[in-house]
Amino acid sequence: MRASNGKKRKKFHITLKFLGDVNEEAINSIYQTLNESLSGFGKFSVIYKGIGAFPDFKNPRVIWIGCEDPTGKLFELQKIVEEKMSELGFEKEDKEYHPHITLGRVKKAKNISSLIKKMENINFEAKTGE
Repeated sequence: MRASNGKKRKKFHITLKFLGDVNEEAINSIYQTLNESLSGFGKFSVIYKGIGAFPDFKNPRVIWIGCEDPTGKLFELQKIVEEKMSELGFEKEDKEYHPHITLGRVKKAKNISSLIKKMENINFEAKTGE
């Protein structure tokens, strides 16, 4: 995606289910299954709140923004996707779902401690939806 000034924009997303490498044949099945299962699901809002790191701030590999789901619709959506992908042969996730938006991956931790100190106190409270 490119911005109006021609620079490349980052696309952010909330992962509902990580599938790994998927062949062309499976993509069609996935699309049809989810299209049928979620056709009347509707819109909902989430709240972006808090900054975190995986595995933690002492040894960050991934920096993320948390998502709160006051209506429960995001968790409902994730459960449907998890179940439908299981029916297609994908392994069920055994870990609890923690919705987040990945901001970036840390390749070298050099000089990252000052950035993390600043980030620990940032709090996003913007609602999205429509």
